Amino acid sequence: MQISSLSELQPDQKNALITSVRAGEYNLFLGAGVSLDSVGGNGEKLPSGGTLRDELATTTGMRASSSLQRAYSALTPNQVEALLTQRFTPCVSGPSLAKLPQFIWKRAYTLNIDDALEHAYETALGPLQQTAPAHYTDTYSDARTLESLQVVHLHGYARQPEKGYVFSRAEYAANMADSNAWMTVLAEVMPVEPFVVAGTPLDELDLEYYLAKRTSTSPRQDKGPSFLVEPFPDNHTEQECINRGLILYHGSLSSFVDEIDALTPQRQSPGELVSPDTRNLFDDEMPNDVVLSFANDFDPVPTSAPASSSNAIKFAYGNPPDWSDLEGHWDVGRTLTARAVGHVEAMLKGTVAERVLVIEDVSGVGKTTVLRRLAYRFSQQGVVTLNCSALSRIEPATTVRAINSIPHPLLIIVDNFADQAQSINNVFELSKRRDIVFVGAERSYRHNHIQRSFGGSPYTTISGLGLSRAEAGQLVDLYERRGLVGNSEALSNKARFVSIIESEPVAVACCHILKDMRPIDRIVDSTFAEVGDIERNRYLVAALAQVCFPGGARYEVLAAASNTANWDRQFEPSHPIPLAYFDPARSFVVPLNRTMAERTLERAPKEAVSTVFRRLATAIAPRVNRETIKRRSPEAKLAARLFDYEDIIKKYLGAAEAGAFYDAVRPAWRWNSRYWEQLALYNLSRYRGNNESEFMDNAVQHARHALSIERHAHSLTTLAKMLFAQMVDRRYSREKAFGEAVNYLQEAISVERHRGRASVHAYVNLFRGAISFVESGGELGDDQFETISRLLKDAKEYFPGDRELRDLRQQVEGVI
Repeated sequence: MQISSLSELQPDQKNALITSVRAGEYNLFLGAGVSLDSVGGNGEKLPSGGTLRDELATTTGMRASSSLQRAYSALTPNQVEALLTQRFTPCVSGPSLAKLPQFIWKRAYTLNIDDALEHAYETALGPLQQTAPAHYTDTYSDARTLESLQVVHLHGYARQPEKGYVFSRAEYAANMADSNAWMTVLAEVMPVEPFVVAGTPLDELDLEYYLAKRTSTSPRQDKGPSFLVEPFPDNHTEQECINRGLILYHGSLSSFVDEIDALTPQRQSPGELVSPDTRNLFDDEMPNDVVLSFANDFDPVPTSAPASSSNAIKFAYGNPPDWSDLEGHWDVGRTLTARAVGHVEAMLKGTVAERVLVIEDVSGVGKTTVLRRLAYRFSQQGVVTLNCSALSRIEPATTVRAINSIPHPLLIIVDNFADQAQSINNVFELSKRRDIVFVGAERSYRHNHIQRSFGGSPYTTISGLGLSRAEAGQLVDLYERRGLVGNSEALSNKARFVSIIESEPVAVACCHILKDMRPIDRIVDSTFAEVGDIERNRYLVAALAQVCFPGGARYEVLAAASNTANWDRQFEPSHPIPLAYFDPARSFVVPLNRTMAERTLERAPKEAVSTVFRRLATAIAPRVNRETIKRRSPEAKLAARLFDYEDIIKKYLGAAEAGAFYDAVRPAWRWNSRYWEQLALYNLSRYRGNNESEFMDNAVQHARHALSIERHAHSLTTLAKMLFAQMVDRRYSREKAFGEAVNYLQEAISVERHRGRASVHAYVNLFRGAISFVESGGELGDDQFETISRLLKDAKEYFPGDRELRDLRQQVEGVI
């Protein structure tokens, strides 16, 4: 489609454009053409690529037909400084860039080394964002909020000449081949996200690479359309735009932006995009960055919501309820809810010491629904209630600064509580307020993680969400009233049907009501068989991502790891294996019914599961680095679980396929210490299975390699664990292995203390190792005896409520 004015757009395209512009959902991809009306550091207009090529060729004595890349490669350092660095900074931006600061952009990618875009923002009157320039060699990161606009310089940046420029096609191609994170993420994003491409022809090497996977059907249908802004298009350009799902705008960037300006008057700043309910929690003195950070992590629970009708179909099929579903009473009354209400009321009144309540139970029993029903009830009663919606780890200091300014008692609900347990404990330590209550929901198997995150801090747990007969009967009645019963026996012989489903998790019971009373595995197998390979693989990737991280996979990550064919149809609840959006911004995708998805992943052919493991690991690799791991970004948290041999790989992939998986993804992950830690644990498992010393040697050496990459408590503890396993094998020196392991665990404990926290894992491994050492005939040296005795006292002080550690302490005291 070619247009010369935005008025030529179809009404739905224009509405989507307006919505996405206002929400800051558009990305920019800019080439040299947008800077031609800007002035460089030499006082002259910035040159086009062809003009610059000719000038550099003349300077170096080459033929005029020489490429820009070849001419650049012949420049001396002084010539680079004079002809490039001093020329392309400081710039004065021209009309093409002047109005861009008056919009919110998601991210800007530029092929230009000049600073004209940054100058436009620095001199604009009231820009809606501040620029955050990124050089292509910088460590990849995501902007936390829309307050900052990342400007990614893909060929270098004149304000950072020490980091170098790239004009050589071979060098640029090598960067792509080496999976440069910025470039790889752009190649994932461009096929699906809305873009404005300007100042570059479609046959530019860079753009061809980034558009390679974009087709006429790949772009997201729930976002605005993408545009190529081109003043002088030819027939080939128009056809390529059709092939790539781009609208060809025949005109200049300046005129394009003027038209968007006219379509979207009175645009809001990033701070103004924060909901009024969130903004009203704070006074006008609260800094904007604190409010934006808080709004990124927490949503106020409304006091009322319009009752849902047909929209509740997603909840009926297994999606967590939204507030409208609860207002419409789509959920079944649960006995546990009343118990939880009593606990929360006591905590809010201060009649009990605890300030944390955790609903713990097995998968699929309705923890999230009870948690949200509880929150909605207290919000309706006038209690300021917040829902923790953070996908990354909340930042305790910023959170405390925000909540300390709210002059009301607070109730904060946190689903998947274990992921935030350490941060929440830090919030309590930093904030002295006694009128803040946290209520969480978590699976029972993560109890130890929560307990160890809280150390000696008091908290309460409740459980008991098995369906009673009365609740099962209410569930059938609810689906009957909504006309959603797909099992004839639920209507013809309700009493018998209820007696069967009362023993099931509510998620499984709902599947039986919707479909039939076949065993759950038969339902899983039959629905999986109804669709094609593309939809199966996409569903399995989403299922695996959610098993590892509750928020599932980012939209573009899932698209890169699978395919976008029949994408929209799979978001319909009636689809045999449906998907859903996890977050309101529709950035993350999960299976609609988590319980069914996990069972599907367990029963799918191992060959298919092996494929999705590899694809997911490859797709998230560019987004994970040491900085994102420290910030606990979604992909970093996903990766930590994805490589977990004991909990994830062995269960879903199987020991036989694990080695091939680790080998396949090694090129992208060999920098990561956790990868080698888990490979060590895999080799330890193989050693215990057949007692071959080769596996034991590999386990220890991989653990040493992990420690050489990054010396932290995890890698120290893993190596000690390998050495304790080696210690009991007569082929190795027991005393040497034990002594080395004890030293590493002492260091791990010291590292954790230096970071202001105490981790129980090092103590547990040390005490287990000491018991094993003594029981196998070893004798503690005087220094070792004193060290273990001291750490026994420390463990009692730091972790008084940890039952496992208490039992281990008693065993150690008995043997030494």
